[in-house]
Amino acid sequence: MQKGIVAWEGLTAHGRGEAFDYIIGERTTGSALMAERTAAAMLLMANHPLISVNGNTAALAAHEISALQKACGARVEVNLFHRTEARVIMIEDLLREAGVDVFSGDAEQLLPLSHDRAWCRREGMFLCGCRTRTSLRMETDVKLLSPWGKTVIAI
Repeated sequence: MQKGIVAWEGLTAHGRGEAFDYIIGERTTGSALMAERTAAAMLLMANHPLISVNGNTAALAAHEISALQKACGARVEVNLFHRTEARVIMIEDLLREAGVDVFSGDAEQLLPLSHDRAWCRREGMFLCGCRTRTSLRMETDVKLLSPWGKTVIAI
């Protein structure tokens, strides 16, 4: 967080329940494994698959994002609720260090949102047929992208 990759708000918004679940001994269920396989199939079959990454995900799982990208051929785009260009560049650099081929460039305010996640790349999140959102704010994604015929997968 001191480097600026994770936002202050991200420290409390992500993982509280998940961390507690595993502390008390919860394990991945059979239905969760089936959902994982289904999501993988959806990514493999998608036209223009995209993995949308925030600071928390980059900090916690950059190498896993790289492996997922290599397995499914998806573009990876950084999309942030608390966005600054400096923070986007730091996260993109972190992902590149982990072997991710980051889709970057000039972002435009393309989505009808009242916050910074509206900023994305036309050939990335705006074009994608199947979007995998890593953590946080899935309800917004589903409401926004489903009417456009896009599939949203939550990790």
